[in-house]
Amino acid sequence: MTTRKLPNDERIRVCLDWIGTNFSTEGLNVKKVAEIALLSDSRLAHIFREQTGISVFQYILWKKVEEAILLSQEGFSLTQCAHSLCFTDSSHFTRTFKNMFGVSPYFALKK
Repeated sequence: MTTRKLPNDERIRVCLDWIGTNFSTEGLNVKKVAEIALLSDSRLAHIFREQTGISVFQYILWKKVEEAILLSQEGFSLTQCAHSLCFTDSSHFTRTFKNMFGVSPYFALKK
């Protein structure tokens, strides 16, 4: 098994930190992250994928789903989780979760 190293590009580390703090911000997108990194959208997309193995958009979704899992473990409903993390609705959250993990969040996060 190989372990992935931390990105060696400082701009990408800044993006990861910034996304980690702002992933639940409404309207967060690649363009906004590119502005933070002082890069064009396309250049950020290329460097980010090269350094992390996934797209900026996938990383943002991952952080949102990760937070939703934590919130659901604290007793919040999946609908509350979806809305607090700026998913358009609980169906959007469910589709995103199922695409990532292959199962519905209702089954995966069942207590």
